[in-house]
Amino acid sequence: RADRPVIVLVGGIYLEANPRMHVHGVARLLPPARRVTVLRAMHDTGNALRLWLIGQGVVMLSMGLMMWAAYAWLGLPSAAALALIAALADFVPFIGPILGALPALVIASTIDMQTLPWTLGAVVVAQQIESYALMPFVQRRAVKLPPFIGLFSIVVFGTLFGLIGIILAVPLAVAVMTLVQRLWVKGVLDEQAEVLGQQGGSDGGDKP
Repeated sequence: RADRPVIVLVGGIYLEANPRMHVHGVARLLPPARRVTVLRAMHDTGNALRLWLIGQGVVMLSMGLMMWAAYAWLGLPSAAALALIAALADFVPFIGPILGALPALVIASTIDMQTLPWTLGAVVVAQQIESYALMPFVQRRAVKLPPFIGLFSIVVFGTLFGLIGIILAVPLAVAVMTLVQRLWVKGVLDEQAEVLGQQGGSDGGDKP
């Protein structure tokens, strides 16, 4: 439905306005013995999403600066606006960088046939830098989400929810993986596991 993205956005704003109330409200529905575990899981999930968002912001800003420098050097009109489009589109994984480069390629094709291949080359180089240097560097310091899980999440959530699922696939994968690590691997199987959003290395167990 067309109003689905709006509902998701409004719901996210309400949740962000007072997350503690909603988190503790959900925890009260559970048996007292499980509340501490669930609260820690929700805290880790929120922290993991926060780290992912910061890392994604760093990548988007870096891509925007690289594309602005490249477009300005190539003499494309409105280089800053084109770089902003590329940076914002980079939020959508995998297909976003391609879509973000299309306006610059279209404009380059209207200038002359030499500018187009140079622009395409600049886009390819920037995306290679992002994929093989920038993204691994940021991920090591933010959220260590395996690339396969990110790609698989795009296929699954994109199939289920369409465009909004593709846009939110990676943060949803981060949330699901954090909850599985905390609630299942550590909480049920009682095995040592690195939880994505956990801070401090050790949480001292799940008992209240």
